[in-house]
Amino acid sequence: MTQPAASNFDAQVNTNISSPTTDFLTYSYLGQNRGAFTSCDNATGIPGGEYTSFSHFAIGTSSSSTGQALPVTLINLTAQPINNTYIQVDWATASEQDNKGFEVERSTDGQNFTNIGWVDGNGTTDIQHNYTYNDNNVSPNTIYYYRLNQIDVDGVSTLTYIVSAMITDGISITISDFEPNPTTGGTRLVISTTDAQPVSVQFYDVLGKLLMSNNDQVAMGTNTLDFDLHSLADATYTAVIKIGTNVYTKKIVLLSK
Repeated sequence: MTQPAASNFDAQVNTNISSPTTDFLTYSYLGQNRGAFTSCDNATGIPGGEYTSFSHFAIGTSSSSTGQALPVTLINLTAQPINNTYIQVDWATASEQDNKGFEVERSTDGQNFTNIGWVDGNGTTDIQHNYTYNDNNVSPNTIYYYRLNQIDVDGVSTLTYIVSAMITDGISITISDFEPNPTTGGTRLVISTTDAQPVSVQFYDVLGKLLMSNNDQVAMGTNTLDFDLHSLADATYTAVIKIGTNVYTKKIVLLSK
């Protein structure tokens, strides 16, 4: 790995640190985008701590040396776990100039990256294009860092900023609030889970009396459960939702028809 020259860094005394009392000598990289590093946290070895949405430069800005625009205007770049089983990398461009495509690069330390895939670009265009790459080769409890290497038709390449995501061990469950809420009778829940399992939803009044019960089965992924509460009187009810060994409660308000 080629090390940056010392002349590329600007040393400054940081006097804003209260402990220890001695001043720290900090460095900023004199690249195309100064001040792009975030403050150091606990990501040892990664300049500026863990990367989220900052970069040494952004595709689409003007080159400081040539004054000409770079070939791709990048709107966004994100990475997110899907159903706790794989990581989806999404990005969008506002315009492209002679864009051959994108290498998707991945790292586990934020510094050493490997090319894991390729997505074709759209050549020259001035309309928005959305891109997706699914990384299915991931392990639980490991932070994966992603960036794009955009390549022109003439072979010139440009790196984007870095984003990160992680999947976890065990079953992951998320439950939405009732929608609509309040309701005049019909409402629904959206349940996302990483494993198929039974689910029961029981509705109780303010005195704790069970008024309605519904048993169902949710599949891995996103599930929508609909409920008809027209038989109940106008009031506020508590829904007890049991998924496997997990128990959740939600409030639902029923208004006049």
